[in-house]
This record gives sequence, structure tokens and C-alpha cells, in this order.
Amino acid sequence: DIVVHESMSYNHLRDPQVRPGQRYAYTGLAHALIPAVSVGIARGAVTDALAICRAKADRYGGASISTNPFVQFNLGQAAAKSDAAACLLHAAIDEAWKAAEHGRPNDHVRARVRAACTFAVDAAGEATALARSAVGSTGIYETCPIERRCRDASTAATHIAHRSSTYADGGALLLGTYA
Repeated sequence: DIVVHESMSYNHLRDPQVRPGQRYAYTGLAHALIPAVSVGIARGAVTDALAICRAKADRYGGASISTNPFVQFNLGQAAAKSDAAACLLHAAIDEAWKAAEHGRPNDHVRARVRAACTFAVDAAGEATALARSAVGSTGIYETCPIERRCRDASTAATHIAHRSSTYADGGALLLGTYA
């Protein structure tokens, strides 16, 4: 039942810079914090899965499950997704930082940051799930570090700034229809 007057709010996608200096030219750069953590979670899950797969016996006769094509496929895809997320995130943030050094980034740059951040969280979550899938039932137990990483990745994906619906913000910025 409380109404906050619009003058007491700030929308980093729409409103002009409030404080001087490049650090404040584009507060949207703060959106990269959670995606960066998500990428780290995914990379950690891949590292954990590699160690688990090398050590876990293959119930079908192999020395370890690391010789299983399903395991190899999942880990290859998990590694590629986490690397793609990192590359896109770094590229978008680098572009936005360079633009912020000269003032507020244009809508195209801001749209790219929004999409890159959301993509990084999505792809990192998928990579983490693939790593868990690769280790089989080991990945569902609380004693497995990948299980915790999956919960953390899921939590990041529910943040209001990184839900899949935020792709619409990027699209609206590109179209010039962001309100």
C-alpha cells in the first residue's frame, strides 16, 4: 500500500546518468556480476565432473565412465557452453566499458549487454546440468559438489535481471521501444 514517487526511482536502461564519471556512465555493467559467477559455477562443474568421471568405475566394463560416449558428449557440450557464455559476456562487457569511457553506451551496446548477461546465465545453467548428467547418479547427492553448483546456477537464473524474459529488454532497446 505504499506508492513510491517516480522521482525516487532509477531505471538504468532508460534514465540519464546521475553521477559524473565513467564508473557511473552505465550502471548496467553491474548486471554482469551474477553472469560472471554463473560462468564460474559452470566451469567448476565441468572441472568437478572431469575428476569424478575419471575416477568412477564403468559398470559396463570400462576402466572408468570417461570412456562412455554419453559422458564424453555431455562434458564436451558443457565445456563449450560455459566457454561460449564467458566469451560473449566478456565481449559485451568490454564493448560497454569502452563506450562508458566516452559517455553513456548507445541502445545497441546496452541491448548486447542485456542479452549477453541473460545468455551467460542460461548457458552456464545448462552447462552445469550437463556436467551433473555426465556423472550419473553421483550428481544428485549432497556430497557431490556438482549438486550444490546446480542449485546455485538455478538460483542465479531466477534473478529478475537474468530471467529469460529479459531478452525482451534487449529487443526493445534494439527496436527503440524500451519504455
